Amino acid sequence: MKTEIKKVNSNTCELIATVELEVANKNYQKVFNKVKNRLEIPGFRKGKVPNSYIETHYSQYIKEEYFDSFAEQYYKEAIKDSEAQPITAAEFKEARWDTGQDAIFTFQFHVFPDDFEPIYKDIEVPYKEPVYDFDKQIDNSINQLLESNAEKIPFDENSTVIEGDEITLEFLELDQAPEEFQENNKVVITAKNSENLADITNQVIGKKINDNIEGEFEIDEIATMYKFKVVDAFRKKLPELNDDFAKANDYESVEDMKAKMMEIFKQESDRVVENELNRSIVDAVAKLNPLEIPDAYFINNGRYMLERSYQARVDDIDEDTLLKFGKMFSENQTIFDLVVEKIKKVKELQITDEDKDDYIKDLIKDQNQTLEEYKENFKTFIDSDNFVDQVIHKKVINMIKSTMKIVEPIIEQPVVDEPEGE
Repeated sequence: MKTEIKKVNSNTCELIATVELEVANKNYQKVFNKVKNRLEIPGFRKGKVPNSYIETHYSQYIKEEYFDSFAEQYYKEAIKDSEAQPITAAEFKEARWDTGQDAIFTFQFHVFPDDFEPIYKDIEVPYKEPVYDFDKQIDNSINQLLESNAEKIPFDENSTVIEGDEITLEFLELDQAPEEFQENNKVVITAKNSENLADITNQVIGKKINDNIEGEFEIDEIATMYKFKVVDAFRKKLPELNDDFAKANDYESVEDMKAKMMEIFKQESDRVVENELNRSIVDAVAKLNPLEIPDAYFINNGRYMLERSYQARVDDIDEDTLLKFGKMFSENQTIFDLVVEKIKKVKELQITDEDKDDYIKDLIKDQNQTLEEYKENFKTFIDSDNFVDQVIHKKVINMIKSTMKIVEPIIEQPVVDEPEGE
């Protein structure tokens, strides 16, 4: 089989597969025999219609059957032999087969555009680094730790519920209770002051054991009124925050606990800052390189993500919705990846062992393993094309960072329609 690839436009290619006459005749004969065996012609027994009669009356039909039956097989063979990389399913355009000649099959498919000059140097990247209140995060973590170590003091009949108490409620009207609560008929809540006064967490404040109350209880973001009875309650007694408490939780002291929490939060914030900056770079590069990518690619992406990530049924989702979803989640990243590939070719980027080690050091920065241990544990991954692509991606990101300028993001104001004049 001979193959030829023709460029139709920046993202569309035509593949012409020429099938040798001998192969075409052999495959045509297979279709001919199938048609002959199922033909029912008055005056002839089934399967016994003369070949000459079939050729005279059904040759064009059989030829079209042959085209349809073998088009996919020929396409797969041809695309395997070519260097083309289709990003969507191919369309069978036409087939030609003249008597005594080779058969010619033509297909059309989409590819990523590669005839562009990537823009990535001295670019402006809109980005604002997030501000973290580490002291507040530390206070919240310590409070959670105190809560988890709190002593639960049971209520007596004279105790009154205050904010923070843990309350066990029983549905008074079991037949109206949500299905998931009908078996044990109980729900545990924490009393708290709520802006919604009807909320059951607010309604329980001031009550005692054996009191009946009515309030809104939310399930799956839907609030419904139910009647309850308070059947049990506990008040949390927080431990004292001191060095003994810190030691009981594997810290040397309160100061050591705060210092280690600060270290963790700073590591997490550094990761977030880097990831958000990288995302801003991706978006900025995509905006500067508005490549034309076929809608079919994003429709397939939207379908794949909805099925795999969201377990959604996509049969009833129209293509416009799939297109919007696919573009929203993958358009900028796809364009950026194409820019990276172009830079890789233009710059003839090579990945050194030092590049790989630097990348691995970033991966294990917060892990309890050495560079050599990682190399040993993940040798297959390090030898893969996927790993090389990730290292190149990071290398290009760093190239962009070396010349880029961070600018203040422009916050788009919502458009407000002006009232019509009287």
